[in-house]
Amino acid sequence: MTPVLRTPRLKLRPLRHSDAERIKELIGEYEVVRWLSRPPYPYALSDAQEFLDAVVTEDGSGFVWAIERDGRLIGTIATNEGLGYWLAREAWGQGIATEAGDAVVDAYFDLTEEEDLSSSYMAGNAASANVLAKLGFLETGPKTLESRVFGKKVEGRALTLSRARWQARRAFRIETDRLVIREIHDADWPDLVRIGGDARVAPMLASVMTPWPEVQCRRWIAAGRYHGRPGFRATVLTKDARVIGCFGFGKSPEVEHQSCAYFINPHYWGQGYATEGMRAFLSFCFGQFEIDLIEADHFDDNPASGVVMNRLGFEKHRHLDERWSAARLEPSPATEYRLTRTAFEALT
Repeated sequence: MTPVLRTPRLKLRPLRHSDAERIKELIGEYEVVRWLSRPPYPYALSDAQEFLDAVVTEDGSGFVWAIERDGRLIGTIATNEGLGYWLAREAWGQGIATEAGDAVVDAYFDLTEEEDLSSSYMAGNAASANVLAKLGFLETGPKTLESRVFGKKVEGRALTLSRARWQARRAFRIETDRLVIREIHDADWPDLVRIGGDARVAPMLASVMTPWPEVQCRRWIAAGRYHGRPGFRATVLTKDARVIGCFGFGKSPEVEHQSCAYFINPHYWGQGYATEGMRAFLSFCFGQFEIDLIEADHFDDNPASGVVMNRLGFEKHRHLDERWSAARLEPSPATEYRLTRTAFEALT
């Protein structure tokens, strides 16, 4: 059966016949349908009904999903004939396709024994090319695609994601003398709730409350899963498998460059764990991704993090008069740092 999938922002569910009017409305827009092979233009309600007749089954099978955000259908995505999707224009440019794609690619390899998942896009569709690259697909060559909109064959590109590549993009392991740093797991939440929600830790973080509700922590973990690209969190453990903290790497809307962050159990403060772990973590990030600069910041009432930043080679960039934390009643001043690849490599 096609499972219901949930991501931080989306619900992916089996399609229903009652979706016909909404699908007709969204695919009926030329800028959406022009990049699709099978739908005609203009797109009528009967076309939506014909599509649903073909993919809606009594047992919910077929691996075709409606993409819902805030209870509204904003597109569909499928893996039944290779990965294919479309989104309403209102959802473009927000990372929705990548978020939905991660979920259905995981479901495809988890629920089937297939070794490869194929996909394709029409020449000129740079947005889809970018999404598929983020999902890990590799181009395999040209592909001729049918277009009912244009009434002819059009040029395109074929792509494939192998099971081996998918697995490699879901896990990593970094070891230091005292630590293991790996991809974040759902089962880590009790330790992360306790550590991140500590009244000494949460006020030094942007999005963590104190106490930290389980449901919010689980969403935070889901948003930080590793997919082989920036925008992930890592669990930090001692060599005897005790969770002692978390590292993060990615880009938020308010920063110009990729940034990093961390928190460590107060029991382990002052023993060099943050410096040891972050040095290895930053080495991994510089090695995995084509980046030349990483940002970081800390509240001014957390000078210990400033010491860690200096040890790692970061240099002060600017002072921030106001920075918010979910665990503070009002904004507080902070200092922003930058670390270049050249500076980091000189120290390591």
